[in-house]
Amino acid sequence: RCVQKQNPRMSRKRPVLIVGGGPVGLYASALLSRFGVPSLLVERAERPHLHPRAHLINTRTMELFRELGVESKVCALAPP
Repeated sequence: RCVQKQNPRMSRKRPVLIVGGGPVGLYASALLSRFGVPSLLVERAERPHLHPRAHLINTRTMELFRELGVESKVCALAPP
């Protein structure tokens, strides 16, 4: 199901379309934003899942979080 919401910012063209708000899509969006590249991320789910779908975060993923400057936030939100 596609939900369309009118947003004046979406009327501008974006050079990159990211399909999927999973880990890869979110990382791509954050990295592009960091380098000033406009992008549009689309996700089919209307809202985030109530519970995380991942059971662990591997070392490489934590390195990528560190690169983006969000490692401490991820660690603070991680279950014990």
